[in-house]
Amino acid sequence: MHKRMVISRHSLRFLSDVYRQGNYSPPKNQPIETTGLNGAQLERQLFAIEVSSIHIVYEKMLYTGMEFPRSGEVNKPVLDYVDQLAEDFKLIGGSSIEFRAFIEALDRAAQHTFNSPRITRHLFNTLVLLGEYEEAEHALHSYMYLVGLTSQAWEEDRSKGVALATDAQGHSIPIPNFSATDDEEDQEMASHRSIEHESIDNVLGVLLKAVKIYCNELNLGVRAVEMAEMALRKLREINQELVGDEEWTDLGGKVYRSVGVAYSLLATQTSDPALRPTYHEKAVHYLTKSIDIDPNAWESHYQLALEQAYMRDVLQAIQSITKSIQANPGHLPSWQLLTLACSCPVRNDISYAIKVCDMGLQESQIDASDDNQTNASGYSGGTKNTLAGYAISEQHISLQITQSLLLNATLGAEAALQSQENIFTSYSKIAIPDYSMSSTSLSHDPSAAAYNNHKIVVSGSFGNLSEIQLAAEQKMRRGRSSSNVSSIGSMVDQPRMTPDGSSPSYPGGGFLGSRARSTSSVNGRQDRSLGVSPVESENEHKTHHGLHLFGSRSSGRRARKEIPEGLWNEKNATMSKQSVADSRNLYPMGGSSQSFNSLAPSLTSTRSLFQPSSLPTRPTTRARLRIQRSHRVLSNLWLLTASYFLQLGKLEEASKAIEEAENVEWTTSPHVWCMLGRLRLAQGHSELATEAFQKGLVADSNDVDCKVWLAKTYIENNDLEIAEGLLDSVTKSNGWDSAEAWFYLGEVYRQTNRLEQTKDCLFYALDLENTRPIQPFSILPRHV
Repeated sequence: MHKRMVISRHSLRFLSDVYRQGNYSPPKNQPIETTGLNGAQLERQLFAIEVSSIHIVYEKMLYTGMEFPRSGEVNKPVLDYVDQLAEDFKLIGGSSIEFRAFIEALDRAAQHTFNSPRITRHLFNTLVLLGEYEEAEHALHSYMYLVGLTSQAWEEDRSKGVALATDAQGHSIPIPNFSATDDEEDQEMASHRSIEHESIDNVLGVLLKAVKIYCNELNLGVRAVEMAEMALRKLREINQELVGDEEWTDLGGKVYRSVGVAYSLLATQTSDPALRPTYHEKAVHYLTKSIDIDPNAWESHYQLALEQAYMRDVLQAIQSITKSIQANPGHLPSWQLLTLACSCPVRNDISYAIKVCDMGLQESQIDASDDNQTNASGYSGGTKNTLAGYAISEQHISLQITQSLLLNATLGAEAALQSQENIFTSYSKIAIPDYSMSSTSLSHDPSAAAYNNHKIVVSGSFGNLSEIQLAAEQKMRRGRSSSNVSSIGSMVDQPRMTPDGSSPSYPGGGFLGSRARSTSSVNGRQDRSLGVSPVESENEHKTHHGLHLFGSRSSGRRARKEIPEGLWNEKNATMSKQSVADSRNLYPMGGSSQSFNSLAPSLTSTRSLFQPSSLPTRPTTRARLRIQRSHRVLSNLWLLTASYFLQLGKLEEASKAIEEAENVEWTTSPHVWCMLGRLRLAQGHSELATEAFQKGLVADSNDVDCKVWLAKTYIENNDLEIAEGLLDSVTKSNGWDSAEAWFYLGEVYRQTNRLEQTKDCLFYALDLENTRPIQPFSILPRHV
């Protein structure tokens, strides 16, 4: 047994090394499907089959008869195996299903170790890849505790600060004393928590990844600064003389950049006007330090430019972002940032902003062949490249919206309306269908035809088929005959036909008619304003649901917001059991393979290492966030269309566009209510407008636009005291950079004969207006 384990272990290392070096030779006469695979894809699949077969056998031998380690001992064979498995996953890539199988392998390894920070680190990294951010936070806290970064006292002290920051939901968060540290005590306690030693590089890797998650996904500035400060303290423990200059440059630049980004986010979330400049200064200091250490890192130039833009130092931001584009011309957010900075009135050259925007759109063309290349994280293909492709599509749409706004500013609303068609078409790349798991509702949903007609990606480049859907397929196959139930994937991918055999038609013409066909159907909702008649089954209730803003809404519509898991099973499909079974014939050790298989008589009866024992029953955090962002983008597109109609005085068309936005996002978006209030003002209904703005503040009590428009309405009605209270709260909190808020506050002061305050407010409003971009800088990625 020992000899077989040694041979298997060395075989795994050998295969990984030769594949990494590009010298891998696939087995001949492989019994697998090769249609549609290029050379690199076929080689990766063959390597995955071969290495997984060895992993299965080696794991079974490793855990056979293994005892739990005694006190003071480390189960080194298990830890080495986990490291090897993690490295092989980096080479193979994989779908979310395969990563869940990897988590189960980590759980099995944890049963043969005690308080292993190494296994916890791999668990955290994998959960982040899956988008299970809530579970990843638990793994992160466990890891930090095991390596001595935190203690019980630290957990208690972090909640004792003054609540001067807000999160994405508007909740107040206490700001702890970031400079307080108990490193010596924590390091001493860490020796009692785990006898494993984690290198500083591994600890920094976990902390820097946590900073990025808190900045980009969870939007928690306080937590990001906590992780960044810990990383900075760990960096200072490194003896620069003992590491190479190249390694120090790379590591030091990343750490100082992450600290600067974290403080930049905290500055935007701080409600204290006195603290905000302090955090901005710290952000600039650390980002500048990062550039001093590694001047060739384009990421640092981008982050510094973004921070300068937040501080309204537009001219300096243009210089910094130009350096970022020169170093990496393919980074789309850099072009977006340059476009926004050039659109500020202080530049007085909006035509140049349009040129920059056009160049950015040309640079952002997605090359499908890049999906199979190794990405920056070190993973080949699979989940990581799928995530990158989705992010690029989001950024591309954002830049297209900027282009539309620039056209509106130069050529007028009519020209901007014409550009909307391309944006709605691009939205199909990030559209997430909103439907129930019922086969009846799917098979009789006429909007499914729109997915096919408008090339909505369902199971293609961004993998919108979820693991939950796969589980539902299996369940339905067990509960119903195959003649009555088709698979969920085929029902979504195939176009729906009307009883006469033709595709459903969508009446209506003009701008709204063409847009509705490509957007209202995207989320599985019917467009009643265009007279679309749904094709209903015999079991469906033929009821008509009104719109919440303009009529009553059925509770059944609310239920449709309960969306099943993720809709984000990443692009690559998991290997079939048959492929793993066939891999026995590919085993490289010839006559020895039979003795290895004696431990597992048939791989078809042994669950593949890359197949989990169960599928998830709830959506991942990333899935929920993506659904929210997808709906928010579509809603904002309709609201932008409504604003153009308002400019043209076409109130009826504006009303229909607002209805479309309300169809997409009616419970959580204050922007829908704000636009409805603006429509009511244009119609001369001041009381209805006030009611709409107030409802918008119910959806989001910190929304700046609703507060400013509500204050404007109160000023017009001569309710100056209420208006002043609203504007004072806005300018002291997250609306400190709103030129309109300062202008209307100055107007209140003017009407109440406070001339000195009036002058201060108006001058400050003018300064803000001169540095206000065509879109807010907050639409850009916070951390790259």
